[in-house]
Amino acid sequence: MSKDFDRRPDIAYSNLLPIVTERTVMRVPSRAEAPLMARYYKANRERFARYEPEQPAEYDDPNFWKEELLLAQMALAQDQALTLAIYLKANQTEIVGQCRFVDFQRGPFQACRVGYHIDERHEGKGLMTEALGAATRAVFERLKMKRIVAYVVIENERSARLLERLGYEREGTARSYCLVGEEWRDCLAYAAVNPEPI
Repeated sequence: MSKDFDRRPDIAYSNLLPIVTERTVMRVPSRAEAPLMARYYKANRERFARYEPEQPAEYDDPNFWKEELLLAQMALAQDQALTLAIYLKANQTEIVGQCRFVDFQRGPFQACRVGYHIDERHEGKGLMTEALGAATRAVFERLKMKRIVAYVVIENERSARLLERLGYEREGTARSYCLVGEEWRDCLAYAAVNPEPI
């Protein structure tokens, strides 16, 4: 495959991260921060279970996250995915949310999929609007994606409104898209399109 067809951007990853907003800092966590990831998922396990596939029990184990964070760093270096932890700018000793851009497609597509969530204690403060908006712009401008898709369980109206505020447009319904608990759930399909040429 030629470089022109592959269309992989020349990315200086040192210029990609961190992504900084008025109140947040986003970056790929280091392996030393594995306990922070475990703590974040353990604290929000029940809440996430309402709208997401069941978390493996290993998510509570820092040793599991040491391996996962190494894989996340490798995935970014290989232009496959971008896993961002969200920290409060004023206190970067805990993780308060996450944005994950995955399934990078290059060639004629230049697209990926995004998932996100935030600690229940920080919900309703506009932090995810601020963080996901900045992360979306960075993926468009710095990773040269043309299109980002997101899927939201129909009942998760708060998440759907968030995407709409950020300019993601609803494109339809994905039937039986994911298994949540013991039920296959329909999801709303959203997409944001980079308005700039890439």
